[in-house]
Amino acid sequence: MKRLLPVPLLLLLSLAQGNQPLQPGECEVCIGFLERFYKYLKAQDVDLTLGMVVNELMLMCEHTKGKEHRLCYYVGATSDAATKIVNEIARPMSAHVPVLKICEKLKRKDMQICELKYDLGLHSPILKLCPEEVIFPARPQH
Repeated sequence: MKRLLPVPLLLLLSLAQGNQPLQPGECEVCIGFLERFYKYLKAQDVDLTLGMVVNELMLMCEHTKGKEHRLCYYVGATSDAATKIVNEIARPMSAHVPVLKICEKLKRKDMQICELKYDLGLHSPILKLCPEEVIFPARPQH
């Protein structure tokens, strides 16, 4: 009987680790991209339906580059993606779930999503985010 106790304990510990909140700096591409995407959707001033969010995400991802394009690939919002988990973004976003919570859930689905980091080197002075918005990232301090 003593042998059976550690297995449930290990199971509980593994489940608890999967629900940990994101650490600072973790999932920066996911959070950054989805926050801008949500602001873009809210600016449209329409009801956020599942189908509308999926369609807009697919359109937005057509114009991404670099790490944001890689994020779109991981969630299946590109034409060449092997998997498709866009509903893991669209469903909670249409219910106005905070982006941080969406990225936490995506991390549990695919760890690679939260490993993406923006490249803020001299070769990328401007990150084009969406047609209405251009962000100038801070230069690294030497």
